[in-house]
Amino acid sequence: MTLWRSGPAPAPRDWLLAGLIGWFWSVPFGLALWLVAVVLGNLLPELALIPMAGALFLLFAPAFSWIGLVIALPMAVGAARQGRFGPGSAALIGAVAGGLAAWVLGGTNAAVTAAFGAITLLIIRATLTLAAR
Repeated sequence: MTLWRSGPAPAPRDWLLAGLIGWFWSVPFGLALWLVAVVLGNLLPELALIPMAGALFLLFAPAFSWIGLVIALPMAVGAARQGRFGPGSAALIGAVAGGLAAWVLGGTNAAVTAAFGAITLLIIRATLTLAAR
């Protein structure tokens, strides 16, 4: 396996589990950032707004990220079936899907959603790799 290549295509049930993890990965991180904001709010209330903004973004991400997953997962499954779902491919597919999702949603920053999509597809790929073991 290389940056652009992968092993055998995962089973459909593995894709389902990986897709769910990819959909909701941001929630625990959002909760952790929220806790940081609460602790920081007791010390420096103005500074607590920064982690709170990140927390809200991560907590509400699943409400909108399903659009990117609907775009990305067919491309990812196709790439995996051809043995072309390496980490570079996953990041590229995620970034493209994130950018397209920003265009579909409107009013969102395409660079942010592209980065979020790349991270999400890399998490999905990592989940698939762990499920194959």
